[in-house]
Amino acid sequence: GLRREAEVRMRRLDAIGAERRNWVERAENASTQIAALGERKAEAEAERERLADAPDEIDAKRRALLTQLSEAEALRQTASDRLQEAENKQAELDKAATAAIQSLAEARETRVRAEERLTAADERRAEVEARIQEALNTPPHLVFQHTGLKADDPMPDMAEIERQLDRLKIERERLGAVNLRAEEEQRELSERLETIVSEREDIIE
Repeated sequence: GLRREAEVRMRRLDAIGAERRNWVERAENASTQIAALGERKAEAEAERERLADAPDEIDAKRRALLTQLSEAEALRQTASDRLQEAENKQAELDKAATAAIQSLAEARETRVRAEERLTAADERRAEVEARIQEALNTPPHLVFQHTGLKADDPMPDMAEIERQLDRLKIERERLGAVNLRAEEEQRELSERLETIVSEREDIIE
């Protein structure tokens, strides 16, 4: 669920970080190569200027230096392109990492809200069960057995359920009052019987 999704996002962040470090390293290498090629270009230009007025026998060397200079410029351009590519890739990875972090934070917030709703639902369920137990003096999971409904019967209207509940409560209270009166009558009869027996014993004596 949410935990697995968070783990997937964390692995994605790790992968993005590793790829970003790789591109940063490549960009640093490209920068170093550009600097080295710049030095070679400067040396070649200095050598070309020094040989500009040299005798014809060193023209070949000058042409070779010009070729090297051209190659160095091409390499520098290639390295510059790679550096730009690395910087673009790094920017993309930074953006992806930011989006992944935000998504992970949202997933965590969603999980927290879901846990809060679940806790609230559990509390409401416990409250309803307590009210059922108090009103009917019956465990909530046994209430259905006293409704007269079968498992596949449609649920009755809520108003009808409330009327039945009120009737059951009144009946329970009435039965409680009847039982109380019966106990009082039994106690009175016992007292009268004890009195009669006592009087009879007195007469016999």
